[in-house]
Formats: sequence, structure tokens, C-alpha cells
Amino acid sequence: MVFKALLYITRKPGTTPTEFKTHYETVHLPLIQKLAGADFPLSHRRLYLARPAPGEDNSFPAAVLIGNQDDFAFDAIVELTFTDEAAFKVFFTRRQEAGTKELVDADEEKFLDQTKFKAVVLGEVHETTS
Repeated sequence: MVFKALLYITRKPGTTPTEFKTHYETVHLPLIQKLAGADFPLSHRRLYLARPAPGEDNSFPAAVLIGNQDDFAFDAIVELTFTDEAAFKVFFTRRQEAGTKELVDADEEKFLDQTKFKAVVLGEVHETTS
């Protein structure tokens, strides 16, 4: 059975949504792929919240349908899929290795708020399509 985790990622203050997404896609993700090598997840899916225009305070509010802005303080949800929990543990252990940890942490400091980073393991996933 596949193993999935969700990450909730928030951009660094002063970083626009476009800058955040561009850095993630063109710098951070290639770095993770290179460092993980064969241990990279089966899939690394990124879902960015719509933040169409800057607010009065240049905060880029989310396009909230139900709820309020405080409910959507994060900027991206990342879904990681691994063959199993053991594969996830190998990937995560590699992420924490000396040399790798410092490189990834230094890159993350450039575009995301590490104090707001959250992660959770997914249980069953059910999907209905037309």
C-alpha cells in the first residue's frame, strides 16, 4: 500500500506568491530531486493557493470561498507519495543527513517560513471521478 504525506508550506514574509512558486519549482524541487536521487518520492504534487492580487497591506489574500483568511495562512499543500512507509523513512533519513540537511535548510530559508511548516500522514484516500 502506498504511503502519503501532506506538507503545509508558508512563504517567507516579503516573498510574493509568484516568487515563492518560482523558487519552489525552479530551485527547491530540482535540489530535492538531485539530493534524493533514487529515493525521491513516486510523486511530489504541489497545490498552490490562489492569491490573485495583493491586498492593501501587500499581503496577497487567498481566494477564500468558505472560512476566513486566518484559515489559509499557508501557501501550498504538497502531497508526497511513496511506495510504502519504509521508502518514506529512507527519504526522510536522507533529508536529515549531514550535508543534505544544511543545503536544504539554507534553500528553504530563502523562500519559506520554516516556523510555520506542518506535515501529516494521510490515511485512506478515496476518489470519485465522473
